[in-house]
Amino acid sequence: MKRAFATRLHNYTARHGWEPLLSLAYLAFLFVPLLMRGLSDSDDWARLPFHAGATWLSVSLFLPLYFCVLHAARRFQLWALAGIFALGIGLLPWNAFANTYVIYAGALLIYLHGGLRGKLAALLLMQLIYGAWVWRHYPPQWAGLHIGMVALLSVTIFSFNYLEQQRQREQATLKLTQDEVRRLASMAERERIGRDLHDSLGQTLSTVALKAELAQRLAGRDSQAAAGQMQQVAAIARDALTQMREAVSGMRSAMLAAELASAKILLEMEGIQMQSQMQELPLTPGHETALALALREAITNVQRHARAEKVSVRLEHDEPNRQVVMSIADDGRGGATPRGTGLAGMAERIEALGGCLQIESAKGQGTRLRLKLPLEAIA
Repeated sequence: MKRAFATRLHNYTARHGWEPLLSLAYLAFLFVPLLMRGLSDSDDWARLPFHAGATWLSVSLFLPLYFCVLHAARRFQLWALAGIFALGIGLLPWNAFANTYVIYAGALLIYLHGGLRGKLAALLLMQLIYGAWVWRHYPPQWAGLHIGMVALLSVTIFSFNYLEQQRQREQATLKLTQDEVRRLASMAERERIGRDLHDSLGQTLSTVALKAELAQRLAGRDSQAAAGQMQQVAAIARDALTQMREAVSGMRSAMLAAELASAKILLEMEGIQMQSQMQELPLTPGHETALALALREAITNVQRHARAEKVSVRLEHDEPNRQVVMSIADDGRGGATPRGTGLAGMAERIEALGGCLQIESAKGQGTRLRLKLPLEAIA
């Protein structure tokens, strides 16, 4: 039973995160009036079991409605939201903090389908209905404060949820843009290689075919001449192999080039300037992948944590030390730790390939990463 619950909890949080569950903590406010009645010296404690039962019943009704608004089909969401709002109105005579449900209803409006104007109109309508009900059943001096507090909290939480929803949509759009940049970069690289192979190898292979046919004809009459032709075929084939390697060498930098383009888009969205100076180096696919992933992790850290204005990226060949070096520097707040923000995993990947990661990140002086790979890593 416990294992099944833990599995379902893990699956839910993996898909939706912890925020929907943590937001249920505000239900604790419903039990504040019950606690106050239980601690008071008045005769109200005699009615405490009834009030507590009504509150617990409302919670049991609220939970399925809450998750229905978040995850159910569109045609059920509005009815579930109306049910939550009705709980707040209906429980109020027995629980002064039943307005918690009204605030929940206002906050959850953002998850309904439709435009912002419709949601704002629904929020206004809920506040008017709630305000009219409270004004009719409670003293004016108490009702005004009650209505104002609920309206303020509802509008504030609704606004926060709306801004967060917009931020998530922008992040999703940005991710799609970055994925498209990577896809287009890979496609362009494949097309370039296809053109290069067609141009450089087409004529070469035709020559090889002609030379081979000529050698075949000469084999019976002049073996020495035939051998000379075959030597030329071998030389042409070696040249063709060299041309093919040169054509394909650029493909290995496609992933790193795509990550660089994606990083520029991400940083420009945040108003961060990026400068890059990348030396063309024929890296093995494994090392190319490691450098590309390291660049992605470093740029993500800059975007999320650094508060930087400028970033520079360099890839160069350190000939004296027979190393390839990639440097990523920013002018942010610094203070990055080797075990934090994904740097530990980055270091492990580089070290597994015989390289090393150096970090300079004094507080207030930005962060500088230097990734070094041995020359043997170059194909």
